[in-house]
Amino acid sequence: MSGAMSIPVEEMYKQRKDFVIVALTGITGSGCSDLADIMASPFEEWKDKLRSTVKVAKLRGGDKGDMVFQREYDLCYHVCEKQYQPFEVIKYRNVLLLAALEVLASNYDNPASIRDAMAKLVKKKFDKSREIVEDVEDTSYVVNNDIQPEYLKELGLTDDLCGRFFEVAKIDRHNEKRTYRKTLYLLYEDTLFVSFCEHFYGEMKQRDYYAKNFFVHRLATALRATGTPVVTVKHDDEYENDHVFDVADKINCLIKGYHEEYPDNPRRFVIDSVRNSMEILYLRERYNAFYMIAMHNDNNEESMIWQKVSRSMYGKNWENLTEEERREVNIKTTKMMNLSRVECGMEDFEDGRFYGPDISRCVTESEIHIAHHKLSEISEGSIENFPRFYTTAEQWMKFYALIIRPGLITPSRDERCMSVAYVAKFNSGCISRQVGCTIVDQSASILSVGWNDPPSRQLPCQLRYADELCHCGEEGYNYVKETETRLFSTFEMYGMVKPTDKKKQPREFVSHMKEDIKEYTVAALREQGLRYPYCFRSRYNSYRGQKDQVNTRSLHAEENTMLRIAKSGGQGLDGGIMYVTASPCVLCSKKAFQIGITEIVYLDPYTDIAPELILSCGFDQPKLRPFMGAIGETFYKLYKPFMPYKDELTIWEKTTKGGVE
Repeated sequence: MSGAMSIPVEEMYKQRKDFVIVALTGITGSGCSDLADIMASPFEEWKDKLRSTVKVAKLRGGDKGDMVFQREYDLCYHVCEKQYQPFEVIKYRNVLLLAALEVLASNYDNPASIRDAMAKLVKKKFDKSREIVEDVEDTSYVVNNDIQPEYLKELGLTDDLCGRFFEVAKIDRHNEKRTYRKTLYLLYEDTLFVSFCEHFYGEMKQRDYYAKNFFVHRLATALRATGTPVVTVKHDDEYENDHVFDVADKINCLIKGYHEEYPDNPRRFVIDSVRNSMEILYLRERYNAFYMIAMHNDNNEESMIWQKVSRSMYGKNWENLTEEERREVNIKTTKMMNLSRVECGMEDFEDGRFYGPDISRCVTESEIHIAHHKLSEISEGSIENFPRFYTTAEQWMKFYALIIRPGLITPSRDERCMSVAYVAKFNSGCISRQVGCTIVDQSASILSVGWNDPPSRQLPCQLRYADELCHCGEEGYNYVKETETRLFSTFEMYGMVKPTDKKKQPREFVSHMKEDIKEYTVAALREQGLRYPYCFRSRYNSYRGQKDQVNTRSLHAEENTMLRIAKSGGQGLDGGIMYVTASPCVLCSKKAFQIGITEIVYLDPYTDIAPELILSCGFDQPKLRPFMGAIGETFYKLYKPFMPYKDELTIWEKTTKGGVE
């Protein structure tokens, strides 16, 4: 009898192994490309980034948890050793070039014109997107982006490669979907195109690493905003959202095109990397076997960027640079870190510009979180002071083993606790962002759970409607007049908003709302059985012309978690560990410090100064660390077995009774 079982459960395992789509996200320097390289290599080539099972078995540690880790590590190691298959890497930046050249090929009829247009495109991507304001844009920084058409030919944009794009442009992608997808994939994997991408981006990195990142940023934004690469997207211009999914759709075509070219091959893809949360939504809705991984680098992103820029521009490590070279690297690194902060911001999404990057939201949407750690960081002979699966490779080994063999091991303590916080966030009635929090003791017993919401005797924003506020006091409107003060505050009904711009006159909040809320939008929502709730903080900030987190109706999740136990008079929180699906702000960090929280485990990368201002000062400072593990639907996909293992063993006994050939 063959070793492969002809039973339904084994077919399910085969589907898990043969069809996996993984997308990576994280800020620049978080380690996405390093993980993609691991995933694309055979196990033999990356097992040197792991501790051997023999070495782990010899680690000092005397409690049950240490032995559990050693045996779980052994299981995951041997599953990967026997069953690991490399992934195909879809490089997002290459997809952008693919999409851009496809558009240019449809607009021009000869290779020289494509090269001319591409050269202009490279220069155009550095035009300013908004009016220059003092201290906002550095007008003294000059980008070395003058790439001539003939030099593009030397980099690989040859007549032959342009001819391949002309072939794709001629296909009617709507009526010849299979042909289009297959041809597009064959072009993407063609050595001509791969070589051009490597040489083009390599040239940009060598000239100016920041320029390469900024080019990718601008090109992606243009394609998602307009569907064409040639437009410079102006920050203050209005764009429809018709093309938000264009790049994600191109990735989808590549995945399907691979299957049409190699129908008998397994499909295992890793996308390096996604920075727009709408694209995550697109991929998640299309693929049940989709896994979203966020990379974290413990605030070491800047040092990783230093090294990458040093090697790309000067061919040597940071330690070996001259003072002048270090100055140049520092300038580039600072620019790249500033760009990362822009890409993490969520202001564009809040204003309805869904085509821009929003890495913070991408991290929030991710359900697997991996920290960028190296083997050299682990102390020899000790199991203490390190998470059980520590290096990037070890964490991926664990998750791959669980993807193809769900339920192989049980969740970690951090995963159990963060999953409680993750589920708690769905109790929130906030229409901007749902956040959950839990505080546990040193034994991981839950002390309190909370989420962001208004005080307990007030309605959440989800159930307060803008049209009702606008019609307060009007006879015959569809709600009971006596409930007004239960629904809306005195300020919302009668209060004056004082603009920060002294030239503007104060105005009633409700009058602003009446101007903003359109009856046709209310009617369109009602046609679908829906209502029009509103976020007070967003509206108030907009009317005042400011940005702050103070004037909000809701308690933060961390705040609510601490207050809930104070309200009930339960066990004290001194010495507790806080798990939060965001990252605590300055105010919540102060409160956590005050009540004696010893450790804060968070999901989102920090965007304010709480770590530097509050949590890095004083005695017995709370330890901050990013969450490592799985949450959400992926938590259940990884840890819920297809069937009880005892039943599976029974099948094994029956199917191997005659021996295995």
